[in-house]
Amino acid sequence: MSIKHTPLVAAILVTIATATSANASTNLVSNGDFEITSAGTGLLNYNTVVSGWTNSNGTGWMGSQKAYNFVFAAGTADTTGVNTWDNHFKLWGPVTNSPTGGNIIASDARYDYYTAPFFQTVSGLTAGTDYTLSFDWAQGQVSGYTGATTSGWNVTFGSNTATTGTPSLASHSFSGWNHFTQIFTATSNSQRLSFLATGGPNGLPPFALVDGVSLTAVVPVLASVPVPAALPLMASGLIGLFGLRRRKNAK
Repeated sequence: MSIKHTPLVAAILVTIATATSANASTNLVSNGDFEITSAGTGLLNYNTVVSGWTNSNGTGWMGSQKAYNFVFAAGTADTTGVNTWDNHFKLWGPVTNSPTGGNIIASDARYDYYTAPFFQTVSGLTAGTDYTLSFDWAQGQVSGYTGATTSGWNVTFGSNTATTGTPSLASHSFSGWNHFTQIFTATSNSQRLSFLATGGPNGLPPFALVDGVSLTAVVPVLASVPVPAALPLMASGLIGLFGLRRRKNAK
Protein backbone atom coordinates (compact mmCIF):
# COMPACT_ATOMS: atom_id res chain seq x y z
CA MET A 1 0.00 0.00 0.00
CA SER A 2 1.44 3.37 -0.96
CA ILE A 3 1.41 6.34 1.40
CA LYS A 4 0.05 9.57 0.00
CA HIS A 5 2.17 12.63 0.73
CA THR A 6 -0.53 14.84 2.23
CA PRO A 7 0.54 18.29 3.44
CA LEU A 8 0.93 16.91 6.97
CA VAL A 9 3.08 13.98 5.78
CA ALA A 10 5.21 16.34 3.71
CA ALA A 11 5.69 18.64 6.69
CA ILE A 12 6.75 15.74 8.90
CA LEU A 13 9.23 14.46 6.29
CA VAL A 14 10.72 17.93 5.86
CA THR A 15 11.09 18.30 9.63
CA ILE A 16 12.82 14.92 9.96
CA ALA A 17 15.11 15.58 6.99
CA THR A 18 16.00 19.05 8.24
CA ALA A 19 16.86 17.78 11.73
CA THR A 20 18.96 14.95 10.30
CA SER A 21 20.81 17.29 7.95
CA ALA A 22 21.50 19.81 10.75
CA ASN A 23 22.93 17.12 13.03
CA ALA A 24 25.12 15.79 10.23
CA SER A 25 26.53 19.17 9.21
CA THR A 26 27.38 20.70 12.61
CA ASN A 27 31.13 21.34 12.68
CA LEU A 28 32.47 20.51 16.14
CA VAL A 29 35.89 22.08 15.45
CA SER A 30 36.29 25.61 16.74
CA ASN A 31 37.76 28.09 14.25
CA GLY A 32 38.57 25.39 11.72
CA ASP A 33 39.37 28.01 9.06
CA PHE A 34 41.82 29.88 11.36
CA GLU A 35 40.18 33.25 10.68
CA ILE A 36 39.92 34.36 14.33
CA THR A 37 43.35 35.51 15.58
CA SER A 38 44.61 37.90 18.23
CA ALA A 39 47.19 39.69 16.08
CA GLY A 40 46.93 38.55 12.48
CA THR A 41 49.72 36.41 11.06
CA GLY A 42 52.81 34.93 12.71
CA LEU A 43 53.98 32.11 14.93
CA LEU A 44 51.15 30.43 16.84
CA ASN A 45 51.09 31.28 20.55
CA TYR A 46 54.14 33.52 20.16
CA ASN A 47 53.29 36.70 18.26
CA THR A 48 49.69 35.74 17.48
CA VAL A 49 47.04 33.41 18.86
CA VAL A 50 44.67 31.44 16.67
CA SER A 51 41.45 31.12 18.65
CA GLY A 52 40.69 27.55 19.71
CA TRP A 53 44.15 26.20 18.84
CA THR A 54 47.28 25.69 20.96
CA ASN A 55 50.86 25.45 19.72
CA SER A 56 53.17 22.88 21.33
CA ASN A 57 56.80 23.47 22.23
CA GLY A 58 59.17 22.06 19.64
CA THR A 59 62.06 19.79 20.59
CA GLY A 60 64.61 20.73 17.94
CA TRP A 61 68.37 20.93 18.21
CA MET A 62 68.23 24.52 19.50
CA GLY A 63 66.15 23.61 22.54
CA SER A 64 62.53 23.97 23.53
CA GLN A 65 60.76 26.78 21.65
CA LYS A 66 57.33 27.17 20.16
CA ALA A 67 57.01 24.75 17.26
CA TYR A 68 57.25 26.29 13.80
CA ASN A 69 53.50 26.39 13.14
CA PHE A 70 52.52 29.65 11.43
CA VAL A 71 49.36 31.37 10.28
CA PHE A 72 49.50 33.12 6.90
CA ALA A 73 46.85 35.42 5.52
CA ALA A 74 45.61 34.72 1.99
CA GLY A 75 48.17 35.75 -0.61
CA THR A 76 51.04 36.30 1.85
CA ALA A 77 52.74 32.89 2.10
CA ASP A 78 54.94 33.61 -0.93
CA THR A 79 54.96 37.42 -0.80
CA THR A 80 55.22 39.29 2.51
CA GLY A 81 55.73 36.13 4.59
CA VAL A 82 55.72 36.16 8.40
CA ASN A 83 57.94 37.10 11.33
CA THR A 84 58.95 34.73 14.11
CA TRP A 85 61.15 34.89 17.20
CA ASP A 86 64.38 34.32 15.21
CA ASN A 87 63.64 34.84 11.53
CA HIS A 88 61.46 36.18 8.74
CA PHE A 89 60.57 33.81 5.95
CA LYS A 90 58.17 32.97 3.14
CA LEU A 91 57.53 30.00 0.84
CA TRP A 92 58.38 29.45 -2.79
CA GLY A 93 55.42 30.37 -4.96
CA PRO A 94 53.07 30.82 -6.46
CA VAL A 95 51.05 29.61 -3.46
CA THR A 96 47.37 29.55 -4.40
CA ASN A 97 44.58 30.33 -1.96
CA SER A 98 42.95 27.38 -0.22
CA PRO A 99 39.48 26.24 -1.36
CA THR A 100 37.90 28.07 1.60
CA GLY A 101 40.10 31.17 1.20
CA GLY A 102 41.44 33.33 4.02
CA ASN A 103 44.03 32.25 6.56
CA ILE A 104 46.01 29.02 6.42
CA ILE A 105 48.39 27.30 8.81
CA ALA A 106 51.79 26.23 7.48
CA SER A 107 54.09 24.02 9.56
CA ASP A 108 57.76 23.07 9.38
CA ALA A 109 57.87 19.36 8.51
CA ARG A 110 61.59 18.58 8.97
CA TYR A 111 62.06 16.44 12.05
CA ASP A 112 65.42 17.94 13.07
CA TYR A 113 63.98 21.36 13.92
CA TYR A 114 60.97 22.77 15.77
CA THR A 115 58.43 20.16 14.75
CA ALA A 116 55.55 19.57 17.16
CA PRO A 117 51.75 19.50 16.79
CA PHE A 118 49.20 22.24 17.14
CA PHE A 119 45.93 21.06 18.62
CA GLN A 120 42.54 21.67 20.23
CA THR A 121 40.27 19.64 22.48
CA VAL A 122 36.95 18.89 20.78
CA SER A 123 33.97 18.51 23.12
CA GLY A 124 30.34 17.56 22.57
CA LEU A 125 31.23 14.09 21.30
CA THR A 126 29.37 10.84 21.95
CA ALA A 127 31.48 7.79 22.72
CA GLY A 128 31.01 5.09 20.11
CA THR A 129 29.82 7.53 17.45
CA ASP A 130 31.63 7.87 14.12
CA TYR A 131 32.84 11.31 13.04
CA THR A 132 34.11 12.46 9.67
CA LEU A 133 37.24 14.60 9.77
CA SER A 134 37.99 16.57 6.63
CA PHE A 135 40.42 19.32 5.65
CA ASP A 136 42.33 20.81 2.71
CA TRP A 137 46.11 20.48 2.65
CA ALA A 138 49.13 21.30 0.49
CA GLN A 139 52.93 21.12 0.37
CA GLY A 140 55.49 23.90 0.13
CA GLN A 141 59.14 24.80 0.72
CA VAL A 142 60.84 27.75 2.43
CA SER A 143 62.12 30.34 -0.04
CA GLY A 144 65.90 30.48 -0.33
CA TYR A 145 66.47 26.72 -0.20
CA THR A 146 66.98 24.32 -3.11
CA GLY A 147 66.19 20.62 -3.36
CA ALA A 148 63.26 18.23 -3.59
CA THR A 149 61.32 17.65 -0.36
CA THR A 150 58.54 15.52 1.08
CA SER A 151 55.83 16.68 3.47
CA GLY A 152 52.38 15.87 4.81
CA TRP A 153 50.28 15.59 7.96
CA ASN A 154 49.87 13.08 10.75
CA VAL A 155 46.46 13.76 12.30
CA THR A 156 45.59 12.36 15.71
CA PHE A 157 42.08 12.23 17.17
CA GLY A 158 42.13 10.77 20.66
CA SER A 159 44.33 7.68 20.44
CA ASN A 160 43.89 7.14 16.68
CA THR A 161 46.15 8.59 13.98
CA ALA A 162 45.73 8.97 10.22
CA THR A 163 48.16 10.31 7.64
CA THR A 164 47.95 12.15 4.36
CA GLY A 165 51.19 10.52 3.30
CA THR A 166 54.30 12.49 2.36
CA PRO A 167 54.49 12.81 -1.44
CA SER A 168 57.60 14.17 -3.11
CA LEU A 169 57.65 17.85 -4.06
CA ALA A 170 60.00 19.31 -6.66
CA SER A 171 62.43 22.02 -5.58
CA HIS A 172 61.08 25.60 -5.50
CA SER A 173 57.49 24.51 -6.01
CA PHE A 174 54.02 24.35 -4.48
CA SER A 175 51.81 21.26 -4.71
CA GLY A 176 48.37 22.81 -5.03
CA TRP A 177 45.56 21.87 -2.66
CA ASN A 178 44.31 18.36 -1.86
CA HIS A 179 41.28 17.25 0.17
CA PHE A 180 41.57 14.69 2.97
CA THR A 181 38.73 12.76 4.66
CA GLN A 182 38.91 10.17 7.43
CA ILE A 183 36.29 8.59 9.71
CA PHE A 184 37.17 8.27 13.40
CA THR A 185 35.18 6.65 16.23
CA ALA A 186 35.02 8.70 19.42
CA THR A 187 35.93 6.91 22.64
CA SER A 188 34.97 9.72 25.05
CA ASN A 189 32.94 12.91 25.24
CA SER A 190 35.97 15.09 24.51
CA GLN A 191 39.17 14.29 22.63
CA ARG A 192 42.28 16.10 21.41
CA LEU A 193 42.55 16.77 17.68
CA SER A 194 46.14 17.47 16.66
CA PHE A 195 48.07 18.14 13.46
CA LEU A 196 51.75 17.26 13.15
CA ALA A 197 53.68 18.13 9.97
CA THR A 198 56.12 15.46 8.88
CA GLY A 199 58.63 15.16 6.02
CA GLY A 200 62.20 15.78 4.96
CA PRO A 201 65.02 15.96 4.22
CA ASN A 202 66.78 17.92 6.94
CA GLY A 203 68.19 21.28 5.94
CA LEU A 204 65.71 21.93 3.09
CA PRO A 205 62.72 23.12 5.07
CA PRO A 206 59.64 21.31 3.76
CA PHE A 207 56.30 22.72 4.87
CA ALA A 208 52.80 21.27 5.15
CA LEU A 209 49.78 23.60 4.83
CA VAL A 210 46.22 23.12 6.08
CA ASP A 211 42.84 24.89 6.07
CA GLY A 212 39.12 24.20 6.36
CA VAL A 213 39.21 21.70 9.23
CA SER A 214 35.82 20.09 9.89
CA LEU A 215 34.57 17.32 12.20
CA THR A 216 30.96 16.19 11.78
CA ALA A 217 28.97 13.25 13.10
CA VAL A 218 28.16 10.39 10.77
CA VAL A 219 24.35 10.00 10.79
CA PRO A 220 23.41 6.36 11.60
CA VAL A 221 20.72 4.41 9.76
CA LEU A 222 17.56 4.45 11.88
CA ALA A 223 17.12 1.11 13.68
CA SER A 224 18.71 -0.79 10.77
CA VAL A 225 15.78 0.21 8.51
CA PRO A 226 16.76 1.87 5.22
CA VAL A 227 16.15 5.59 5.54
CA PRO A 228 13.81 5.89 2.51
CA ALA A 229 11.53 3.26 4.11
CA ALA A 230 11.92 4.47 7.69
CA LEU A 231 10.81 8.05 7.14
CA PRO A 232 7.43 7.26 5.49
CA LEU A 233 6.87 4.62 8.20
CA MET A 234 7.36 7.20 10.93
CA ALA A 235 5.13 9.64 9.10
CA SER A 236 2.34 7.08 8.58
CA GLY A 237 2.38 6.24 12.28
CA LEU A 238 1.90 9.87 13.19
CA ILE A 239 -0.86 10.22 10.58
CA GLY A 240 -2.61 7.18 12.07
CA LEU A 241 -2.59 8.72 15.54
CA PHE A 242 -3.86 11.99 14.11
CA GLY A 243 -6.73 10.19 12.29
CA LEU A 244 -7.71 8.19 15.38
CA ARG A 245 -7.96 11.37 17.39
CA ARG A 246 -10.21 12.96 14.75
CA ARG A 247 -12.56 9.96 14.75
CA LYS A 248 -12.87 10.07 18.54
CA ASN A 249 -13.63 13.77 18.41
CA ALA A 250 -16.31 13.15 15.72
CA LYS A 251 -18.08 10.60 17.95
